[in-house]
Amino acid sequence: MPTRAPSAPVPPVPATTAAYALVRAAVLARAAQSAPSARVRDLLARLTAAEAADTELRPLLADDLYASRAGHDEEFHRRVVLPLRRDLPAEPPSLTF
Repeated sequence: MPTRAPSAPVPPVPATTAAYALVRAAVLARAAQSAPSARVRDLLARLTAAEAADTELRPLLADDLYASRAGHDEEFHRRVVLPLRRDLPAEPPSLTF
């Protein structure tokens, strides 16, 4: 059998996918969630629910503080209600990292 000369390596062909193609990553077997991971996920879910409740209740509390003006004297209004209303922004601060 005649010997062949080693061939030059073939350059890789760039791969592209069609814009309409759906590519699915294969489902890989993963280990079960560990107890610490489950705890963190639970805490994050509870934090998300608390932040959603805060966002929902914030404008209602501001309205209630405003409406309570007739129910207390001027001194209480200046010392308690006005600082609460000032410290209660309409939008909660953004926690972006």
